[in-house]
Amino acid sequence: MGAVNTRPLRIVSITAGNKKIGIRSALLEEKALTCHMLCCFAAELKEMVHLWGRSKNLT
Repeated sequence: MGAVNTRPLRIVSITAGNKKIGIRSALLEEKALTCHMLCCFAAELKEMVHLWGRSKNLT
């Protein structure tokens, strides 16, 4: 049996002009957490991440 997502769906509604927009806030929170983790990882590795990024751009 497959995994079931038991987290509640959180949607924030925003009015932009005459339109109402729904944003899944849980998804934004997950992406923000991922970005924060990557920043922390880069800060720990400092120069090594810079060198790795340059080598990936050259190939």
